[in-house]
Amino acid sequence: MSTTQTNALRRTGIAIISALALAGSALAQIAPQPAAAPAVPAKPANPANPAVPAAPAHSHNHGSTPEGQGVPAGGIAGPTHPAASPIKFEVTSHDFGKIPDSKSISYDFKFTNTSGKVVNIVNATGSCGCTVPTFEKQHQSGGEGKITATFNPTGRSGREVKTVTIFLDDPATPTLQLQVIADVQKRIIVEPMQVYMGEVNFKTSRDQTVTLTGRAENFDITTAEVQGSGFKITPVSKDKVEVGGEQLNRVTYKVTVDDTLPINRVQANALFTTNDPLTPTVNVSLIADVVGQLRLSPPQVGVKMSASGEPFFSDVFIESREAQPFNILGVSFEPAPGVSTETSLNAVIDVTRREPGSKAAYRIRFAGTTPANATELRGSIKIQTDVKDQADIAVKVSGFQVPVAGQQAPKPTAAATPKVRTVPQLPQATTTPPVQISPATDDDVAPAAVRTAPAVPAAPIKK
Repeated sequence: MSTTQTNALRRTGIAIISALALAGSALAQIAPQPAAAPAVPAKPANPANPAVPAAPAHSHNHGSTPEGQGVPAGGIAGPTHPAASPIKFEVTSHDFGKIPDSKSISYDFKFTNTSGKVVNIVNATGSCGCTVPTFEKQHQSGGEGKITATFNPTGRSGREVKTVTIFLDDPATPTLQLQVIADVQKRIIVEPMQVYMGEVNFKTSRDQTVTLTGRAENFDITTAEVQGSGFKITPVSKDKVEVGGEQLNRVTYKVTVDDTLPINRVQANALFTTNDPLTPTVNVSLIADVVGQLRLSPPQVGVKMSASGEPFFSDVFIESREAQPFNILGVSFEPAPGVSTETSLNAVIDVTRREPGSKAAYRIRFAGTTPANATELRGSIKIQTDVKDQADIAVKVSGFQVPVAGQQAPKPTAAATPKVRTVPQLPQATTTPPVQISPATDDDVAPAAVRTAPAVPAAPIKK
């Protein structure tokens, strides 16, 4: 180590020793402070003295500070009121705690008019239809009043926080808010509330379970039936399950969709009868989409027509779910039964492959020209294919006229729905050739007798 480094280390040591000496001297000048007396525990309330009630295990009352500032209620801060508010509430938030979903519950928010003048409550509204406030309108100086908030928990579950807004005739404080909180306990817990089977393949079946768990003593399901067709319900088991620390009875059922249903959406309702007098019946929706090899997207065609003479079009795609090739044998448009028609729509239906070289997906375009008196369009596109279970497919078409700026929509008349000139429908004979493929454009073009116009929305059919 060099002489320079040695001297530097000596100087650093001397500095540290000096600092420690100064600190010790300063500490010696500070007089020792006596230890603080231990806190005196709060004296428990005397249950025998009604003037000093014991605090409940779960307080439903949550008050506000003297300045009217809300305090947390159930972990959620209550509304705050300005110090200049003409009416002072005892509390601004109330927690009902755990309540059943079968009965409405109310709480009175009490207040005093401290403004020195008459105060009018112009109105009071709840944040949703489940919370309804009631009140008296006029309140004299120094008088007391209340806002009664009634909460209806029907159809709700879990933590609910709702507000009540009060409208005053005081310019400085035109509105105030109150809050109610509840932990809604469903009398009967249904899982799932709606049974959706999803897409079910044609001629196949599918099962799904439904559980009903009740809070009533010895809860049970007495009967279960399907209102409608396409489904059946069978009991599976009964057991006990813990929910929020409670041991409840649970009943399990199996819902089965019929394997003989046609390709379509099927809907029904399951009605369960219980032994609970507060909730004697439970309804569960049942839905299944029975599907075949071919998929339509969208399942319905919507048409928006604009100004008279303007072109319009709308597309629907048809494809194989398993990417299997198929043929479209014919397409046509059929107006809805009983609809008066008009011939100026000049509609065409154009069929093209969605991807070049593939026969697993097609685009069908419905196009035309808005007639002068059009207000509505209703009917179906009829599609014929060589798929056995979906040889005939109907796609609903509905449309309406959207007026452009400065144009007044025509009033509906007996002839409001126009007649559409379309491709003639092909016969169903087995000798009918499929839609032909044009090598030049790779478009699907019908045989000469049913050839459509090009896929240009404004192009009418040419004779």
